[in-house]
Amino acid sequence: MNTEKLQRVALRREKIYIPDLDNSAPETPYPDGIIPDFLLTLLSSLHKCGYTLSEGALHALSTRPAVVGDFTGVFADVLGLTLNWTPLIKKWNVPGGYDKEQLFMLKLSYLFMPELFRDAPALPCGHTIPRGIVDLGNFNGCPLCGTPFEVNALELKGEGSRMIELSVMTEEDMREAYLGLYRSNVPLDASQREDLSILLEHFGKVEGEVPPVKENCVIVATALYDKGDSEGAGALLSGPREILRYLWFRHTGNLLLAPPSALIRRNSVLYSHMDFFLDRSEEGKNACQQSLLLHYGRKESRTVATWINNLEDSEQSICEQMHPNRGMWVRFIRALRLTEYAKKPGFDKLRRILDLFYREDYPVWARDVSAALEEGNETKAFSLLRSRPGSFARQLFSLMLRLDWREVLDEFGKVLPEVPLRIVLSLYNTAQEYFWGVGSRSVNVPGVGLVSVPYKYEGLKDPQRTQEMILGVKALAERALREHFTGMKEGRVPPSGGKIFIEESLYSIPVPVSDRSDEIQDLSSLPQGSVFPLEGKSVRLFLNWGEGLKAQHMDMDLSCRVLYENGEVKDCAYYNLFFEGARHSGDIREIPDFVGTAEYVELDLDVLAGQGAKWAVFTSNAYSLGELEANLKVGWMDSAYPMSVTGKGVAYDPSCVQRLARIPSGRMIKGLLFGALDIGKREIVWMDVPFEGQIAKQLSIGAVQAYIQKLRSKLTLGRMLEIMAGARGLEVVKESSEATAVYDRKWALEGANVIGMLFS
Repeated sequence: MNTEKLQRVALRREKIYIPDLDNSAPETPYPDGIIPDFLLTLLSSLHKCGYTLSEGALHALSTRPAVVGDFTGVFADVLGLTLNWTPLIKKWNVPGGYDKEQLFMLKLSYLFMPELFRDAPALPCGHTIPRGIVDLGNFNGCPLCGTPFEVNALELKGEGSRMIELSVMTEEDMREAYLGLYRSNVPLDASQREDLSILLEHFGKVEGEVPPVKENCVIVATALYDKGDSEGAGALLSGPREILRYLWFRHTGNLLLAPPSALIRRNSVLYSHMDFFLDRSEEGKNACQQSLLLHYGRKESRTVATWINNLEDSEQSICEQMHPNRGMWVRFIRALRLTEYAKKPGFDKLRRILDLFYREDYPVWARDVSAALEEGNETKAFSLLRSRPGSFARQLFSLMLRLDWREVLDEFGKVLPEVPLRIVLSLYNTAQEYFWGVGSRSVNVPGVGLVSVPYKYEGLKDPQRTQEMILGVKALAERALREHFTGMKEGRVPPSGGKIFIEESLYSIPVPVSDRSDEIQDLSSLPQGSVFPLEGKSVRLFLNWGEGLKAQHMDMDLSCRVLYENGEVKDCAYYNLFFEGARHSGDIREIPDFVGTAEYVELDLDVLAGQGAKWAVFTSNAYSLGELEANLKVGWMDSAYPMSVTGKGVAYDPSCVQRLARIPSGRMIKGLLFGALDIGKREIVWMDVPFEGQIAKQLSIGAVQAYIQKLRSKLTLGRMLEIMAGARGLEVVKESSEATAVYDRKWALEGANVIGMLFS
């Protein structure tokens, strides 16, 4: 097993993996009482990047140069220490560093007065620019085509005001993290899914256990199938929906059963362009249609036929589970030749399933519920709903609007203990936005991104009733939480009568349910909607792309939209490089060989606040045809100390990085909203919301504000721990030294801790 992958898992938890260390082993001093040179080198590099080592890690690493070597490589890769961070404009961050009017006139002259450029000196990219129009000494590349000429090594200055301590992660700790992910009762985000795949390869399948969440089952089943264990993979796929999810994941990389039409539409958007002559949306649509064609060999077909034939549910139940995805099943049945295998000996159940499925000779529960409601037979409808508590929960809000909401909540309360807690918490998180809104609400639709959905119910028309409905849902959810914590055995939670400390930062971190992130977070893994308080008076956004790729045209854009109190919106982007309080480093459209390139935006919070700015939203977009480049790094920097910029314009300082994420391969998104700054409160809400926009201007500020409100109404870890304390008779103390159990940011970073407490 490549330990570098395991070091990546450890770094997300702010730790260093030491495989041969025993948790119970005492700390040993440095050899001969001297810190070895290789460890001093690591400490120096870590310190310049805003990190340090715990005493235990110092002792353990002092005799393990190989571990230090593996970790150093991963650390440099995660933080991009070997990449090129040179922007297009050298003095982009200071007034007078360049003249955007001159830059605009240069591009205008190039289009309409080409004769001026014929005999001028040629740049390395081939463009000729006459002297006097712009000062080429202000640029690291061509101001016309955005081709960079300068590639500079990163200078580590350590200007950050935070110092993150890295502790030790042993093999036992790593296995505990693996079991936490494997046994998770909630779907995992992209970082956790990557961790699960790495740890599954290292530890293998947990014998005798099936992951509780179907999406996680598919990840494990895929790994087993790739190792040749088709029988073990099939044992994890307990129903037709799981088999379909597995097939779709293998074919498209999507764990969600997004219909083919959604994927085709998404690919069409990726290849659309504002310039009619560059638009290739129809070609993108046709290419996606071709890629979605299904082709299977005999071995795969027989494997799937065997899995379906061995399902334990009755034929009618299986057909009912297939019904919601009937169109997709028809395509897979044909591609897998299942009708042919149904005629073979030993496949009798498969034959009966296909016969019922094609004749539609099976009951459909949702259809029966709908019919009962149409007839006005509420008694029958509630009886059917109580028979499937999870489905009842998913229809709860619409039923509350359609019927007497108090009666609906009373009926739902009867089956509350049977509803998965993650679904109950999702109801808590979405009740405020669902019921209380004006005009439309913002929904992050899988395969589409952020869209506005009109409200079917106008909450402000009857605010008292609306507030009562919201409080009724939240009261039920908190009741479920109290019952959950009351019934938990000691171990995952403190014993009754103890004292606990809740760090203030946990009141800004949502419980990891719904709104999962599809970005990879290599420095820390926190749920979308987490709030990051700012220390300094400026925020610096960064974007780096093109790592490992040959020089080519690849135009990724970093932008910021600023909303003012009077409703005005200003964009700091390639088409508007600066205004009061915001500056952009220039538009790079070509990437150099292998080392990547960068863009920055810097915001002066005092100036923006003085101009009446309320919000600033951060976006990255693929202006080129296609998607945001895989492995693209995006985030922001913040420090209480001034953040400098080199003479070449390089503004990246890993010690000041507050948030960093990368785009995984196959995500297929055109634009990404990755943060929203509340200028008055001086805090940033971390977001991961795709949108269909080639430029930032195509992002609706109203939709963003509605989505932020949704994130802020979610249950936080701090509030969850308060409910636990009340349920178990625990005292919440103000000092960690007084507590028998401490809940802080370190605890929250290990997702298995939260998942284990909520869903064990």
